[in-house]
Amino acid sequence: MESFTLRDAVAADVPAIQRIAGECSLETWSSTAYLQELGIADSHVIVASTRDGEAFAFIAGRIVPGVGDGLPDAEIYNIGVANRSRRSGVATALLALFFDRCRRRNVGTVWLEVRASNAGAIAFYEESGFRSVGVRKGFYRTPSDDAVLMRLGLNESGR
Repeated sequence: MESFTLRDAVAADVPAIQRIAGECSLETWSSTAYLQELGIADSHVIVASTRDGEAFAFIAGRIVPGVGDGLPDAEIYNIGVANRSRRSGVATALLALFFDRCRRRNVGTVWLEVRASNAGAIAFYEESGFRSVGVRKGFYRTPSDDAVLMRLGLNESGR
């Protein structure tokens, strides 16, 4: 894998993000939805790009009000890596940068949903410290699938 840079996504990255999301069979977001996400202060859309600036992986998440412990939470909406770059460590690097930003904002818990049929992604998230805490039946529509709700306590994990 050639070297890469992690940076905040910009509007020009949206077509690449959509292409990557399609390769990963993620829920479809319109370009308008991604552009709106880029404009939200607590949103973090980060891309991994090649030396020439081409985005080939991304993470999209947001810091949100927490429940119960008084600390903010974070939600990861999507993480995707282009087929040619899978198993290169880039997803781990994206996740680490997202966690770092969360820690700087005193986030207590990070949440995500993942397709129940995506064993590889579930294993990746478990290796990253997430634990399954429930199932949302019929959460995904295209194609239909349940969602595994996963949780990571940043203060509990030492991450």
